[in-house]
Amino acid sequence: MEFKIGKLSEETGISVDTIRYYEKQGLIEPVDRRISGYRIFNTGSIKEVEFIKRAQALGFTISEIKKLIEIDKHQDSIDDLLEVLRKKTRDLKKLLSDTSRITRALNIIEAECACSNGKSFTDLLFSDYVEEVRHSCSFNNTYLLETGEWNITGHTKSQDGEVHDLVGLSTIMHEPRIWTIRNDLVIGGQPVGAVILHVPPIVNDTEVSKYVGNCCLYGDVRGKLVLSSNIVYKYYEIPECDYTGFEHYKKLSDEVYDVNGAIINDQTTVLQWQYQLERTESGVPSS
Repeated sequence: MEFKIGKLSEETGISVDTIRYYEKQGLIEPVDRRISGYRIFNTGSIKEVEFIKRAQALGFTISEIKKLIEIDKHQDSIDDLLEVLRKKTRDLKKLLSDTSRITRALNIIEAECACSNGKSFTDLLFSDYVEEVRHSCSFNNTYLLETGEWNITGHTKSQDGEVHDLVGLSTIMHEPRIWTIRNDLVIGGQPVGAVILHVPPIVNDTEVSKYVGNCCLYGDVRGKLVLSSNIVYKYYEIPECDYTGFEHYKKLSDEVYDVNGAIINDQTTVLQWQYQLERTESGVPSS
């Protein structure tokens, strides 16, 4: 049985935009494309999307899922598959270990906040115990936020559940007195403008820096930025809308960051996003 993308969305519970995102990432392919431009799928496509959903539920990233599909498609050696699975198992065991340590640290911060006697959150965050926990997690210490241009590829999810492709170009510039992070964004095929942040030069890990900037969607922003090991964490405040938010970068390699974040109004998530930053010499975003 063959059908269009809308039926595939209905059968799998995955939005049309997300299926298109899977297709762009090379995870699924239409079995045919009509002269009219319609993508045609079949029952095998349902199994492919269900596989992606289950793999994501097990913690596999898009790039890891793509590798699993390629191994299966080309009937590569079982050793290749086992290596991917074993690496994921090691990563998850490490994540569980680190999460346990971090949870204990957060519990202590919560207890100390209740009787902080005027201590700032930053003081609590960098207390001796929390530092001991942080250093016991075996992150790779690397330099973060390197200058250059980085392609953005991912998706956004709005408050009403709509998923849209997210592409763009992130430009990071270092000047003697200021660093600038500029993200030019295209959402759902439509250019929406830029998010521009200015932060003082960051000279060492674990330094907390304040930044100011402007968001094409929500206006002026301000907040704090923390670098720690291979992690960048940004906290947002958007005064014009009374929104807050966060963005979390994890450095996967010298060429790739994994990024996710959200904008929040009280306890309601207004916008979520997930994307990868991939270094490019002169990349230009495509819609």
